[in-house]
Order: sequence, then structure tokens, then C-alpha cells
Amino acid sequence: MINPNLKRLENQIIDWAITCSSIRAAIVCGSTERRINPGDEWADLDFEIYVTDFSDFIKGAEWLNRFGTLWTHLQLQEGDSPVFLALYNGSEKVDFHFFNITKLQNLVDNQELHDSYIRGYRIVIDKDNLAVKLPPSLSTPPPFAKPSADEFAFHINAFWYGALYIAKQIRRRNLWVVKFRDWTTKQSLLKILEWHAQTTHQWNYDTWHDGHFMSQWIDSSTWKALQFTFGEFECDSSWRALLATMDLFHQVAIETAQGLGYSYSLELDNKITEYVKSLYQADDLSKPHH
Repeated sequence: MINPNLKRLENQIIDWAITCSSIRAAIVCGSTERRINPGDEWADLDFEIYVTDFSDFIKGAEWLNRFGTLWTHLQLQEGDSPVFLALYNGSEKVDFHFFNITKLQNLVDNQELHDSYIRGYRIVIDKDNLAVKLPPSLSTPPPFAKPSADEFAFHINAFWYGALYIAKQIRRRNLWVVKFRDWTTKQSLLKILEWHAQTTHQWNYDTWHDGHFMSQWIDSSTWKALQFTFGEFECDSSWRALLATMDLFHQVAIETAQGLGYSYSLELDNKITEYVKSLYQADDLSKPHH
């Protein structure tokens, strides 16, 4: 169930936007509008606002105070689009993405949707009857593209390169860097897990994004193996997590390569695995650093 305070915020934002002549359309998207895995009590409110002039909004953020007690906010820039991430009293978060009205016109002319609209959207302001001409959101997951052989090879190489680097940093007791680089390897692991699921099923199999709802789309044995791939901020735990991550990557990457019809470098896999294990076996964990 979505937090009712979000609806109050939404209504206040709409009332304000109606009075702003430069705002021509506003669309709510994101988790509150999804049909599959719809928003819950922790959902955010995502507004995409189409304007003729950004200046009234980017010269200051005082307008954010109209909608409630503002805890804090971030002002960002994505390309030519200003973005405001606002956090209100009670932990309600509202994201405001501003676009020039020509962007909406282009979407209508090409009968395309923003990626953020594919899983669901709701038009809340449409002063020029333009947004209503957008195509409907999809009732099925968006299509996922099969990676090229070069893209697949990049993530294989990036993972093993990173795994060796992490092992050296554990030996140095450079644990902050271990954590930082561990996430780099996890990004490659995630891509392989997505492709593994899609080659196992089909290319419209829904793997979401950024690991969302992962327990729904990977098999139970892989989900269980993932539980051992994140370590604590200490050496022995970091070693165990690294070795578990390497074991899982080895398994799913080989199966994914077979499903894609691509080659997999077992030579690279074996060389780095052997070297990392040698570093681990020679590590005197009683020593704080080397």
C-alpha cells in the first residue's frame, strides 16, 4: 500500500503546477504507476514536468517548500534537464525531472515513450492536449537486447581483472578499496546474471534493472549462492566473499556463453583463479598489514 502522504504531496504539486504558465504538462511515473510489482509503502513520487522555460525553477529551490516541510534536497543536471530530488518530513521523497516541451512533442511525433514510462505512467497535467497523444505503456516487460560478443567479452575481462585487483588489496589490508572495487566486479556479475536468466528463458524475460526483484528472476540455487558473495569489513570475510563471487561467476558465465553461442576464456578464468587462491593461501590473517 502506497503511503497516503504521497497522494497529499502529489495533489499539492499538481495545484501549484496548474498555476505556473511555463509548465505545460506533468506526468507521474515510476513505482507508483507500475502494474507489475507496484509501489509499496516505501515508494517515491516521480514527476516529469514539461516546460517552456526552465529559469523559474533553476534559479532557486524555494518553490520546493510549497509542498511540505523540506528536510533536504539535491539539485542535479542530466544533460539539458534540471533534476530536483526532494526529501520531505516523514521521509517522503519526490523526484522532479524537468524537460523542455519540445521533448514531449518529439515523443508524440515519433510515438515513443521514455524508458521511465514503459512500465506505466499517468498524465496529471496536459494543458495543450499533447501528452494524451503518447502511446500507451506496455503490458509486457520491455525487450532486452542480446549482448554482442564484444560486450560479453568486456564483462568477462572486467570481472577477472577486478577479482585479481581485489585480492591484492586484501593482502595490502586496503579494505576500503576492496569494498569499492568489489562493487565494480558485482556490476559485471549482475550483467552476466541478467543474460543468464534471459538465455535460460527468452529475451523478453523480465530481469528489471539494477538488480531489482532479483529473487524473482534468478533460480533458487543462484540466489542461495549470492548470499555468500558479500563480505564484512575485514580480511577473512573479504577473502571468503571474493572466492564465492568468483565461483558463482565462473558457473553462470560459462552457462551464459553457451546460451549465447559465444566463447569463454577458461584459460583466463583458470589463471586468475589459481593466482588469487595462491594469494589467499599464503595470507597470514593474523597480521594487520604487509
